[in-house]
Amino acid sequence: MEYSVMIPNTLKNKTEKKGGKRSIFVLVILLIICSSLLTYAIVISEISRHEMPSYHSPYPETKPHAPISINSNLDFTYINGVTSGLGTKDEPYIIENWEINAKSKNGISIQNTSLCFVIRNCYIYGKYWMDGIYLNNVTNGTINNVTCEYTRNGIWVNSSAYNQIINCTVRGGYGIDVSGSNNKITSTIVHESVSSGIFLGSGINTTIENCITYDNSGAGILICSSNNLIINCTSYRNDAGISLEYASNNTIINCTLYANSWNGITFSHSSYNTMEYCLIYNHHQVYARGIDLSFSSNNNCIRNCTICNNWIGFSVPKGYYNNVLCPADDNPIYSNNFIDNIIQAEDSCSNHWNNETSGNYWNDYTGKDANIDGVGDTSYKISEGNNRDYYPLMNPVENAPSSKGSPPSEWAYLWFFLSQFLCIIVVIIIIVVGIGVVLVRLRKKGG
Repeated sequence: MEYSVMIPNTLKNKTEKKGGKRSIFVLVILLIICSSLLTYAIVISEISRHEMPSYHSPYPETKPHAPISINSNLDFTYINGVTSGLGTKDEPYIIENWEINAKSKNGISIQNTSLCFVIRNCYIYGKYWMDGIYLNNVTNGTINNVTCEYTRNGIWVNSSAYNQIINCTVRGGYGIDVSGSNNKITSTIVHESVSSGIFLGSGINTTIENCITYDNSGAGILICSSNNLIINCTSYRNDAGISLEYASNNTIINCTLYANSWNGITFSHSSYNTMEYCLIYNHHQVYARGIDLSFSSNNNCIRNCTICNNWIGFSVPKGYYNNVLCPADDNPIYSNNFIDNIIQAEDSCSNHWNNETSGNYWNDYTGKDANIDGVGDTSYKISEGNNRDYYPLMNPVENAPSSKGSPPSEWAYLWFFLSQFLCIIVVIIIIVVGIGVVLVRLRKKGG
């Protein structure tokens, strides 16, 4: 006798539903895995772009030396790499001509010292694990003509004062990080950092002069402190040329910012800063800004600058932070040249686009100057809000930098939206195909 087992329809339906849910679950997991693999590939690509170690000293006189660690004034000894000197201003301790592998320890670590010393003509390299040069609670130190490649921080000056970084090169890692007071960075190049090139954290009165930052993943120069001076610096092909975040009373003079991915300079939660005699150009990314003021950045003075050939020359949007409206107001913006930006300026807040006698030069201004006093007879309307330049200049500001670069192509705007549309279509196709696969499986089980 043969026996057959009858499976109730309710049990069968439950099994099919579970199978359907399982299929949807598997599909979601696959999408997550694909997304994760794509993200991982992007990260690896970014690291690979920066990590091309050569490990060749640019100084022919250097000799191999173990990592150096000095923890007090008493540790300035021959064993610790000191080659000469007495620790005085006239005869500082000298640490020079060393090639140091910073794979397992900081290349040169100096802490809790007050005597004068100079680190010079050294080459320090690593694998991102340790710092090239680390100064902590140090005064009267000079780092001169040193190259750090692929260390964690190339040079980290922490809680220190009256130190100088001169004519150095930092490649890869986290660039240069300085906190403390009255420090100075001069004639130094920082490139291919995985973060900002030069970072000023807590502290005051740091000077960055004649420095070049390029090809860094963050800002070329990131300022999160007050009363600093940035002068005669050049920053290009970074995410942003210069970025001020929660920074006040800083002065930026005669800097050149160009071809950065997003903004030439960004002010965020930053007030009472001054920027003058700067050249900002060739920010061609769609919606890239020459100057961006946002998130309660108030009373910043921008004058005698040339802003040209950017997608947006100057932007002051109304921003929200923690669901609170944070306008950027009362910023005086005058005696600047705005030339060949696709959008010359946009301002959704309340700012001052002229002083008592003159405003800015706009090369697309079409007004007249009947009395030939150099000031247009009608105002210039700023996009987005109700702001106007009431005294537009008829001729470029003479003591501002000369215009450079070329205007962005408006075809980039079309390509930007086309690429976004194509991405959306691809995502929709993936979802539709996934749902189709699930439905086919359910039908097969049902049949």
